[in-house]
Amino acid sequence: MSAPHGGMALRSGTVTGGHGLSPEAREQFETGALTLCSEHYADDLEEELLDALLEDFNLEVEDGSALEIAQRLLKLFAECKVGNYSMVQELTAAAASGVARSRRQVLHVLVEFQMRCTSRREIR
Repeated sequence: MSAPHGGMALRSGTVTGGHGLSPEAREQFETGALTLCSEHYADDLEEELLDALLEDFNLEVEDGSALEIAQRLLKLFAECKVGNYSMVQELTAAAASGVARSRRQVLHVLVEFQMRCTSRREIR
């Protein structure tokens, strides 16, 4: 892949360029290169997401959420690339919380349904 920003290129998931830098400077360089790539590729990833949603789920998204998801996915990738898994942990916790909330909602609906059925039987 050619270097779109003067000396930086993303090849096989690794950033090339920044030769002769200290480890700290190299890490900053790689993080910056991933940020540049993230900004550049967010639009492409958004289009892929929109296409997949339309083809797989017959769903058209027009509220800008696909771009937000693309940006978050690229941020997640960049953070994991440098060994920062805090976003993964946050997403895992949020998913677990969402599942628990969904279970409570389903149980609430079932209890209400059962109460309505019971009261209808008593009326007859």
